[in-house]
Amino acid sequence: DEMLLAINHTGLGPQYHFVAILIALLISAIIFLVTASYRQVVKSHPQGGGVYSVAKATLGSWAAQIGASSLMIDYVLTLAVSVAAGVSAVISAAPSLADHRVGLCLAVIWVLTWLSLRGMKENALVLAIPVYFFICTFYLMIGYGFYAYLTGKIIVTTAGMATHGLFSALGLISI
Repeated sequence: DEMLLAINHTGLGPQYHFVAILIALLISAIIFLVTASYRQVVKSHPQGGGVYSVAKATLGSWAAQIGASSLMIDYVLTLAVSVAAGVSAVISAAPSLADHRVGLCLAVIWVLTWLSLRGMKENALVLAIPVYFFICTFYLMIGYGFYAYLTGKIIVTTAGMATHGLFSALGLISI
């Protein structure tokens, strides 16, 4: 979705949407290569180890420090992107919060930092509740979608999107 928006904002238009497919195929190839690389690391280091210990044993201290630094940057960027996406989803459900976007992002980052400093066990216990709630509502939504499709209760609008009152309620509840 974001790739198509970026392509449209450049002024190229819908005739260049095939670029999104090429980018998706490139990302899939990278995932395949990373998976193959991980399999080799697991075979060569069956006792386990993180990027620092594996890189230090095979490539030396300098490569280990680069690997550890890249993981730190990756963690920070993943946190930033995930929090921004989550806050954007909340704002799409409650547009009145749009003026407080940065404050909401900082609050979420503060809560996640506080949970991480408390330890993995406490972090997992607190975050398990919304995760399991999301998974349950996701399966309920899919199950109801199949039920509505099989019983003919889906209302098709002129835009081609299926709508139903319960779908809206489940969507708001899971946000």
